[in-house]
Amino acid sequence: MLVDTANGFDILLLIILLFFFPVIAFVKAKYLYKKNPQIGETVTYEIMDNRILCTGETYRSTITWNKILKVKQTNKWIFLWFDKQYAASIHKRDFWEGERGELKINLDKHGIKNNL
Repeated sequence: MLVDTANGFDILLLIILLFFFPVIAFVKAKYLYKKNPQIGETVTYEIMDNRILCTGETYRSTITWNKILKVKQTNKWIFLWFDKQYAASIHKRDFWEGERGELKINLDKHGIKNNL
């Protein structure tokens, strides 16, 4: 009888981990995406020596190099991490030929960890 109870608890725990948490995460992300219209906007990034200028359809902001924690590159994306939870994503196809090299030079010059 003890073995059956343990197996039932294990199955319940497995269902919660594999179904409940991913569904909650998806619903929350969908809610936050709909709540904030700026998330879906097209953003233009201008890389300068002392800052990055971000221009969206409804906003304009400046990011200084000291606000960037690190920059990570994947096969298709470049992520500018501002802290452990927030990053700006830029598709690689949106970079011109020399822009990635210019970004790497600025990152190295300001001592920002990157894998470009």
